[in-house]
Amino acid sequence: MSNSQSLFLFGTTLSLGLSGLMITQVAPAQALSLSFTGAELFNNPNVIFPTSMPVVNGNSIDFGTGGVGGGILLELPLLPALSRGDVTFSIGLDYTPLTSDNDAIIGISDGTNVFTVRRIDNFGGGSDLLSGSFSGSGSLINLQGGSQTQILTGLNPVNLFSFDLTITSDTLSDNFISNYVEGNASATGPFNYLPDAFNIDNALSLVFVRAADSPGIGGNGTDEAYRINSLSVTVEDNPTSVPESSNILGLILLGAGFLFTGIKGKNKEEIKTEQET
Repeated sequence: MSNSQSLFLFGTTLSLGLSGLMITQVAPAQALSLSFTGAELFNNPNVIFPTSMPVVNGNSIDFGTGGVGGGILLELPLLPALSRGDVTFSIGLDYTPLTSDNDAIIGISDGTNVFTVRRIDNFGGGSDLLSGSFSGSGSLINLQGGSQTQILTGLNPVNLFSFDLTITSDTLSDNFISNYVEGNASATGPFNYLPDAFNIDNALSLVFVRAADSPGIGGNGTDEAYRINSLSVTVEDNPTSVPESSNILGLILLGAGFLFTGIKGKNKEEIKTEQET
């Protein structure tokens, strides 16, 4: 009878049998689903607060006024750097404006460039699409203002909104928002972004951004305050390559540790059974 075990880990299958360790690298579609309260985001070691440290308020976190206009308030790493095909992010944000002016921004960043949705209090409340890039200090600049796509208008401020953001690997102008829901209003789209320099193969993160003080965009970021109650993210990734060799070595060692531990445990049980009989 064969004594072998297999472990699939981040696109690498590790198989350990009597003949030794065999490594098979593939690039399957990957799914990631995350859900946090605000307090859980604060306590998560992977979450970064680049320009302003929030305060925990029950199960929520509060970002006060001041800081940097257009600055990243919260960054949640989602995907490593990989050669990939199209990727879709389903994002749900429950947040509360703490000031009458409310132009908060949320989206996906490649470390330099960003595709976002801005929730605005203008026009009676609504939302639009913005893309742009970050300065070295983490402030959102070079926003494509004046030509942004308007998703919904005439909405009173609501806490919860959700949307699907698809970033494509072939033509930059194909990036779009769909299935946008805000309160009881919805718009299926797609609503297309303008072409941008976004690099889909970079490590990708979700960012929550203070309103940008940019000409043509509007928003008084340093005068705004926000409360994040909860955040959910589902990712459908389609890598076309496996992790870099340096990462693969780590995966092999980690996976081999799991496999050896399992086999070692099994052998102990077999030895115990033999001794009892």
